[in-house]
Amino acid sequence: IKNVAAADQVVDTVTVTEELINMKELENIGGVETNIINFLRHFDNEAIVADVLVKGSSFRFEKEINELGGKVIYMPNYLPNVKAYRQKLKRVFDREKYDAVWCNYSGLTNIEVLKIAKESNVPIRVAHSHVTGLSWGSNLAKAIVVPLHNLNKRRIGKYATDYWCCTEDAGKFMFPKKFWKDLVVVKDAIDLDKYVFDINNRNEIRRKYGLGEELVVGHVGRFTLAKNQKYLLDIFKQVLNDEPNAKLLFVADGELENDIKTYAKEIDVYDNVIFTGRVDDVSKYYSAMDVFLLPSFFEGLGMVLIEAQASGTPCITSTNI
Repeated sequence: IKNVAAADQVVDTVTVTEELINMKELENIGGVETNIINFLRHFDNEAIVADVLVKGSSFRFEKEINELGGKVIYMPNYLPNVKAYRQKLKRVFDREKYDAVWCNYSGLTNIEVLKIAKESNVPIRVAHSHVTGLSWGSNLAKAIVVPLHNLNKRRIGKYATDYWCCTEDAGKFMFPKKFWKDLVVVKDAIDLDKYVFDINNRNEIRRKYGLGEELVVGHVGRFTLAKNQKYLLDIFKQVLNDEPNAKLLFVADGELENDIKTYAKEIDVYDNVIFTGRVDDVSKYYSAMDVFLLPSFFEGLGMVLIEAQASGTPCITSTNI
């Protein structure tokens, strides 16, 4: 893409976010999606025009993508609509004649985009790994996710032309060993200025949730198995032994939110936990925190950890990040 752009030609590319199989419709914004939009904002849109392919019927950044010259194309869920999914992909690729497809993966449960892109003669087909492990919301999902991922890991070499990863570990997890020599580490990017500590943001967020000077433990992340949030609650319960007025700020939503709320009640910390739900101005929340916790079972890189560090917030994490 750099070579083509340097030749003053416009590159049409499509970037794809492929979440793990979900059992229900969810807001389609997470670390991977945020990372994608961070890159698109800094592309030279005189050289690269990017469409974005997503599941669902809405995408928070659609207006911004349109302003950058691209468009959002909505796809049905892969399961149980495999035939409809493939047919729409084929129509899109045949119509748009993309120069490149950039597939961002949190697991290889679905590599249809790469397969159809090859069938439609898209010359550059990038598989980009963002995780070092798999996550699922139920035993049923696990029974689907793990076998599909392992099957497609063996097959991905038939369809991808390039292998990208946020870290080398993420690449080695996602792709077979024979491709490790071809890994390209593409570091996740944030706008540092956006996350610098701001006393006004601290006061604004604390006022919003009725907080004063009490200790605020923070966490940003989707409610998923990988984030290990029940253990985070166990940690916070111990914090309350020394700081009984402390608050835990959960800046998150996701499929396991009700499970986390139930567990908070079970261990008697619910009254000290603030569930913000999805927010559009996450950067402000780091300034309101006194310490940031991320006890994940695994992370490809952990964009929220980079953001928290950029704000100067002390961070305590698991060794799996």
